Amino acid sequence: MSNVAVFQTPDLLSRQDIEVLRNSKFKNFTDVEIEYASRVSALLQLNPILNQIHFVKRKNKDSTYSVTAQVGIDGFRLSAQRAGGYAGSDDAVFDTESGRPGRASVTVYRMVSGQRCPFVGTARWAEYYPGDTLGARWQKMPFTMLAKCAEALALRKAFPQELAGLRTEEEMEQAEVGPSQAQKLNGTAPSIEPDTSDAEIVEEPKVTQPQIKRLFAIVNSAKTWTQDQMRAHLFEHYGLESTRDLTRSQYEELCDRIESDG
Repeated sequence: MSNVAVFQTPDLLSRQDIEVLRNSKFKNFTDVEIEYASRVSALLQLNPILNQIHFVKRKNKDSTYSVTAQVGIDGFRLSAQRAGGYAGSDDAVFDTESGRPGRASVTVYRMVSGQRCPFVGTARWAEYYPGDTLGARWQKMPFTMLAKCAEALALRKAFPQELAGLRTEEEMEQAEVGPSQAQKLNGTAPSIEPDTSDAEIVEEPKVTQPQIKRLFAIVNSAKTWTQDQMRAHLFEHYGLESTRDLTRSQYEELCDRIESDG
């Protein structure tokens, strides 16, 4: 038992819950970090005991540690349901049904002004597979893992106010090792590997040069988009003046938007 006061989050975690977590999922956390995790859990109303949310400790550049939250896919679905208007989702669609999928797409539906509106998220293996060392689950269940990433992307599109800034464990696994083997093999790895010891960079990686080239190729092949329209969209929807400033989630959303418009 810690000498510091035991924390309690109202209507979510009891004192006994905190002590269970202290000796299991929060085993290497300081009391301050446990209090932070407890408050985040209470704020999001997601329970770490039920695996709705996870907390990961990462080392920073200055050798200190930061605790970051990773929401389970069940936590994403629960948050969407609580927000109101969540109208289910379709099964993931893959570009292949054998071996490893190159990409997965999931459509999530939300009721908007009485209409059931679709929001599509597409995740690509080359950008999420964490490599052979950390990718045991990905090798065992490649379709399931990539589908979770695609569904998380779609849910963030449909429920940006509730889910903006949150990431699933599956989305974050590749951040532990920088560019994955698949990225390197496919030539989509950044020319300079990101410093994954910085929590902010881990949370919101920027697009790579190959991804920017792909974005312009999609625009040039689209019938209803021009490069000027894309730049106007960047400024209007993201407050950005350059494609270099796009985050990966914004890049995915923009690619999907242009491809769906045709």
